[in-house]
Order: sequence, then structure tokens, then C-alpha cells
Amino acid sequence: MPSPHGGRRYPNANVAIATGAISGLVVIDIDGPDGEASLATLPPMPETRIVQTGRGRHLYFAHPGGAVPNSAGKLGKGIDVRGDSGYVVAPPSRHLIRPYEVIRGGELAVEPEASAKPGGLIVRAPIERATDALARASTYLAAIPGAVSGRGGHDQTLRAALHMKGLAFPRVRS
Repeated sequence: MPSPHGGRRYPNANVAIATGAISGLVVIDIDGPDGEASLATLPPMPETRIVQTGRGRHLYFAHPGGAVPNSAGKLGKGIDVRGDSGYVVAPPSRHLIRPYEVIRGGELAVEPEASAKPGGLIVRAPIERATDALARASTYLAAIPGAVSGRGGHDQTLRAALHMKGLAFPRVRS
């Protein structure tokens, strides 16, 4: 059956969901026997929404706030975390082995209980304040050479300065 999300132009298109703060989701991706074996070594997960994937399953959690980076294999072989700036393929998408399908619906768990403890499952990155980013950028600019591309140097200084001012690097037309 064609996906209703692909429209007429791409009737067999799969569906993806953005993860992270933008969607309020964090997904733990368990792939195959290696992922299941790794999962068995971790603290128990709270009951939450589960989707069967082509090679395993996705455990959906509510985003805990703060920054949640993506990772691959950090929790164990065959386990990935999809957080900020990530995405997951979702039902009714198709995989060569089997279709994506919700196998446990219901409410999203807030997050794995172990994540609140040091060394938890979902590692929250500190949120960088604008003043910290500016200080870091200023330190970087002071450390790199001030040459401009075409005169024996590079354009990193100009690119960084324009980025700090919220401007784009001009494109040169040939």
C-alpha cells in the first residue's frame, strides 16, 4: 500500500519524524540481536511507546529538556540514541524485512529513570549560554591567522566574524 504522506509524486515514500526538543521526542534505537543483548545489560526501561522497525525496535520517550545529543553505540553495540537534530523512520514506512509498526502505544515515558543519575542513559549536554559562545569564538579568532583567502591564507577569520554578526559568507559568482 503506498504511503499517504508521499503524495502523488512519491507514493511509496517512507515517513520520518524529527527527534529532539523540536518534536519533544528522544528515541532509543535497538538494532537486532546485538542491540537486544546490550539492552539487557542496562537498567530497566520504563514502559513507553514502542515501534517495530525493520531490524529491531524504537523506544520513544518524552524529551527531558536541555540538550540531548545523538549517539551511536555509546550505550552498547546496536543501540543508538536519537535526540536533538536527529530523526527516525516511522510507521507506516516499509523496510525490506518488515514494515514499521506500533507494537505498544500509549503515553510516552518522561525518560529512562537512570538518566537522572550520573552515567544515565540519556546524556544531557550542557546548554551553552550566548556569552560563553561569544567568549569561545573570540578565543578562536585570536588564535587563528588573520590572512584572507587568495593572499596566502584562508577565509576562516572572515567566515567566523560574519557568523558572529549573523551574516552569511558572500558567494562569488564565476
